Amino acid sequence: MSCGTVEKSGTLDDTLVKVGGPSTRLVNSFFGNTANTVATYVQFFDEAETTDVTLGTTSPVFSWPLPAEASERGPWPHFFKKGIIIAATTTRSGSTAPATAAIDYNLSLG
Repeated sequence: MSCGTVEKSGTLDDTLVKVGGPSTRLVNSFFGNTANTVATYVQFFDEAETTDVTLGTTSPVFSWPLPAEASERGPWPHFFKKGIIIAATTTRSGSTAPATAAIDYNLSLG
């Protein structure tokens, strides 16, 4: 088990992204929804691969709401057994991408 953290960053839309493997802890997170004029949600799944998730069908472990035109620190700490898969959508458990722009993210994983 590593004592350090790994930083992951990028942009999110309704495309599933694998950001962590088995036995990964979400240590810290930051999300930017500054270009969207409506609230957006980041869905978190505890699955091994993106192919294990179907947005709108597979229930997320949790969804983090991002207010319109805002940036927020997200949920932490949280342990994922299988891996961390994330995506951004317009509803808590939906499958529609944010209308205007992708969501920026920066995650610290341990």
